[in-house]
Amino acid sequence: GLSAALAARESELSPRGLEEKRRLNDEARLLRQGLVDAKQRAARWYTEAQRHEGMVQQERDAMRGGPHPILAKHPAGEVFLVSADPDNDSDDSRSPRGPPRRGSDSSDSE
Repeated sequence: GLSAALAARESELSPRGLEEKRRLNDEARLLRQGLVDAKQRAARWYTEAQRHEGMVQQERDAMRGGPHPILAKHPAGEVFLVSADPDNDSDDSRSPRGPPRRGSDSSDSE
């Protein structure tokens, strides 16, 4: 292509022309690197802006009231609700796996 044709005729360039070519190549390399850096910064700030937008949206949903908006936006996609025993508001009477089994409680063995 064009690069190969220019490289083949490079010996015909004056020292001044060679220096100009090197300077332009260096400038092009710096501009390409600057573009890569700018794209990386833009991507980082875009991700940060999305994260902040999500936080603001969660706050808006929470201000609308009720647990439903919070549950609808749960990041795991699943929500498990534990039904409360209306007769007993003590949390230590039941383990997270259900009621204690007979003989498994250490206080029964004493």
